[in-house]
Amino acid sequence: YRIDVDVEKHKVEDDGLGNETPVKDEEYIDMGIFTAAISPDSQLPDIIRPVKLKEGMNHITLYAGRPPVKVMVDPHYLLMHQLLLSGKGQQWKKVQIL
Repeated sequence: YRIDVDVEKHKVEDDGLGNETPVKDEEYIDMGIFTAAISPDSQLPDIIRPVKLKEGMNHITLYAGRPPVKVMVDPHYLLMHQLLLSGKGQQWKKVQIL
């Protein structure tokens, strides 16, 4: 199965006083693929792939041997923790099979 995903990445540095400065870089971030082979309530994906993301919008193509259900950025919560705590971001997307 081919999975096409658009992901927007923005990174900032905090100076400890609440001031955020945009950081333009490229880095590898894990993408998790949840498939129909695992329980719908599972917290961990059954496939994890590192992808290189640049600042701004990124188009990513992933592949899975089983029907995908959803994909998730940073499934181990290594980078997205603050964003999730703030309630400003959503880390996963449901997959529509075409």
